[in-house]
Amino acid sequence: MWLVASPLVVVAGIGEAWQYGHDHNSDFDDVSLAPEVTVGYRVREYDEWLDEDGRPGMVGRPGLVLGVRGSTARFGHEASWWGNTTGHTEKFELTTVDLGVVAQIQLGRLWLEPWVGRHYTYGHEEIVDYDGCIYMCSTGATHMGDAHRGPLTAWGLLIELDVLVAGSHRLGVYVSFQDSKPESFAYGVPINDYAATTLGISYRH
Repeated sequence: MWLVASPLVVVAGIGEAWQYGHDHNSDFDDVSLAPEVTVGYRVREYDEWLDEDGRPGMVGRPGLVLGVRGSTARFGHEASWWGNTTGHTEKFELTTVDLGVVAQIQLGRLWLEPWVGRHYTYGHEEIVDYDGCIYMCSTGATHMGDAHRGPLTAWGLLIELDVLVAGSHRLGVYVSFQDSKPESFAYGVPINDYAATTLGISYRH
């Protein structure tokens, strides 16, 4: 049935995110805890279809929640470039924030949650130059400062399964995938992009 006064839905989750992509002309691959929160408005309840004996059928009319979501994670990476007599190293410690709109489609205990939004990255960078590397390199200039990337257009899909249901309280497990549109390209290689796969647990009320 369609609800006249649809309730607020809050979902909190935390997972382990495998993050990968290109940042500042180098590849990165890192793992981090990734909390996320969704606040939504229940547009339609899930209705089970009953068979002729009054037993729940295999499928029902999908439920629908529309809302906003946010998530965050951290990653770090290092890279270095060396020539005949010079070189430099780069070290980054970065935090990501994803904000977007989401549609949560309920099929019984299963939830499909596509989303689209913006991906932000900020943090700290340290770049060290080296010279005189014919025999032994000497440290040159050191550059330290804030690092900002993007923002990037991002999208993803979260698949969640409720494993414990008690009234309006639900505990579940989920897997999510996300990707982004690269900020730019150099010789066909992305300069800045981000993707992640996350496994986690969730609480829904």
